[in-house]
Amino acid sequence: MTAPSADKLLQLVNVIQYDLQSLAGGSRSSATQARKRLSEASKLCTQLRKETLDFSKSLTAAKKSKKTAEPAAAESPEVEEIVEDMEELAVEEQQPKKSKRGRKKK
Repeated sequence: MTAPSADKLLQLVNVIQYDLQSLAGGSRSSATQARKRLSEASKLCTQLRKETLDFSKSLTAAKKSKKTAEPAAAESPEVEEIVEDMEELAVEEQQPKKSKRGRKKK
């Protein structure tokens, strides 16, 4: 999937928005331009859908071949970070709480 296509779509949407604002302001010629650009956006969306589907299929094929070639990996780094954070919290909970400053227990 290509990012330039997505960027082009965003630019096209901005131009369409400008054309529609001009149309709302009373410029009748903006209607023709807006319809033309909306048609271009439709074609570009169709192209992006096809690219996305092809990219998705290639990822699925790569994962299938990778699973057969390599054994399952250990826990992901994200899981390890979460476990470490939980361990730190457990240590903090075990430490005695300090009394509030300035107040003495009676």
